[in-house]
Amino acid sequence: MKIFLTGPKGIGKSTIVQKVLQNVPLRAKGIITEKHGDTVVARTIDGSAITTIGSKKQNVMIPLEEGFTILSSFLESLEFSNDEIFVVDEIGFLESNHTEYRESLNNALERCTHAICVLRLGIDNYVHPNHMSVLLNVNLHTRSRLADQIISVFK
Repeated sequence: MKIFLTGPKGIGKSTIVQKVLQNVPLRAKGIITEKHGDTVVARTIDGSAITTIGSKKQNVMIPLEEGFTILSSFLESLEFSNDEIFVVDEIGFLESNHTEYRESLNNALERCTHAICVLRLGIDNYVHPNHMSVLLNVNLHTRSRLADQIISVFK
């Protein structure tokens, strides 16, 4: 099962992903992106690599080609077993402008059995439809129960 979460900024998508990862018997592999001041960094879940993928210039976040090239190589190197879950938190504006990364992400989704990914609201056409089992909209009414529902799917 490959589950994708979307919804408004700050609604709790990443919190749901973290709760799921803490409560399923699957080992996580993938990428977490985080904003640090005027930059956006991506780190591997196992902490083995970190790279800057965006930098703010004149109040506009600019994607950094080198960072996405590194991420693309990382994604292409991933191999998955049935007891692993592929995690990407999140696929957003910066990612939407990089074709090689998009192809590498879709290739990784094709290779994995289980996935949980966060999609920025409005970027749901980034992932090939065959790789998306379920797209869930996180909102004030659904966020409190979604983690438990997703956990039950992956247990």
